Amino acid sequence: MQHVPVSPVNADQALGNVRMYRNNQLLNRKHEGDVTDCSQNGINLLPKQVCGLCRIFMDINDKELAIDDALKQAINNIGDRKNNLLYSFGRIFQYSDEPKFFQYFSQLIDSQNSKTAAHGTASGFSFFSQKLAVLKCLLEALERYALKNYDKETLTFSTSDKLRKQCLNISEVSSFSDKQRRANSNLQLNINGPFNWVLGKKLPGLEDTYIPAQLVYLSYRRKLGEGLIRMPISTGAASGTAYSAAIYRGICEIIERDAFMITYLNKLQRHRVPLEKSTNKDIQKILTIAKDYKLDVYTYDITTDLGIYTFLSVVRDSTGLAAALSTGLKSSLKPTEALIGSLQEAFHPRTWLRREKDNFKGNKSELHKPYELSTRGVLWSTPGAVEEIGFLLHSMKETKNIDDYKDKSKKTSFENLQKIIEMINSLGYASYFVDITPNLPGIKKSPIKVVMAVIPELQPLYLDERYPYHGGSRLYSVPVKLGYLKTLNKENTLNSFPHPFL
Repeated sequence: MQHVPVSPVNADQALGNVRMYRNNQLLNRKHEGDVTDCSQNGINLLPKQVCGLCRIFMDINDKELAIDDALKQAINNIGDRKNNLLYSFGRIFQYSDEPKFFQYFSQLIDSQNSKTAAHGTASGFSFFSQKLAVLKCLLEALERYALKNYDKETLTFSTSDKLRKQCLNISEVSSFSDKQRRANSNLQLNINGPFNWVLGKKLPGLEDTYIPAQLVYLSYRRKLGEGLIRMPISTGAASGTAYSAAIYRGICEIIERDAFMITYLNKLQRHRVPLEKSTNKDIQKILTIAKDYKLDVYTYDITTDLGIYTFLSVVRDSTGLAAALSTGLKSSLKPTEALIGSLQEAFHPRTWLRREKDNFKGNKSELHKPYELSTRGVLWSTPGAVEEIGFLLHSMKETKNIDDYKDKSKKTSFENLQKIIEMINSLGYASYFVDITPNLPGIKKSPIKVVMAVIPELQPLYLDERYPYHGGSRLYSVPVKLGYLKTLNKENTLNSFPHPFL
């Protein structure tokens, strides 16, 4: 492979439009889509040498790097041409009449001809920090690579009995109901049958535990006779410059989606957070931007019995120019972090949604059973769909001011992980993770870690409306436990309209 001869630069120089060159034939290839041209400032950063012994896994000193150092590590390693990982990287084009924030896009090299090309793209964004947006994009690209590429030699095809029970209990995994499995032969599952397993760890004791590979890798294809536990999804995949930070983020993502699915499928009238009462400057900045662009913003506290702050934000657009509605989720022990994160997540897909809406050529009847993200996005871009989330939008109940929420976060990512595991374990739920950090030059020696977190009993998100998950006990018990419903819902009384989360 031939490379463009360039000199190493620091992280600040890498901000802006960046292009990773694949080979000489790609140098003059036009970059397509809604990403600005990346031909300027083409760079290749040499991996930074790391000396000394690796930190003791999960040690109290497992501390995440400051953003400048983390960004340098990400550029020097993820952006290194030796890894043959990134095809392109650039700043996303934003419509002139849309709110402006830092938003970047990257494509993995193998996504060009891959049948799972959607899994070969990544993005990063921030209202407040260009560096953070770039870092998020690079780390998400590495996550996507890790989810698609794995060593088959690391898998063990066996039954749980032969593994002497040192494995995740498949019967505890929230998934399809018995009724759903009986009605569809493709969903039938023998939990005592053979599965492909990958070695992971149980938290907090770090005991070796085998995890079904189909719960870890997006590209995993089941072997003949291997039953379907769940559909592939990236929920729980996370990265960071410390194991504790990556695992914490992965767990928070599982929690936010558990809370959302419980709320949406049961049509719970959650309490709205009075954003206008907050004195937080970042919150007020987002509200000001929304007002300038004639957008309505709402945030709801959807925290569950786990006690880990979870917020759902909704951006509503009544102008008819762009997506009618977009949503964002975030969980954290720090309430303002969770709330601001959910607000940013709600704005994040607007450019993509508008493009999909403008380019949609299909039949409108396809929208009500979306099998793909783009179809789901177009559905919720139409004004008529907004009333389907009216159970939230019309809720008049309010929470207290976000400024008055108690901060449960600790000083370090390690302490935050300890705290969140303690809260999860207190309700009898087990947590696991698998280290999926790619074995690429520089990556394994760097502080960058990629993991897949798994909490079997929490309610999972689904993205294919043909296969909703109706089998989890939390889906029915939590609304009653929290006092939102007096009696348990049934499968046939759950919300059947496609959810808005993308």
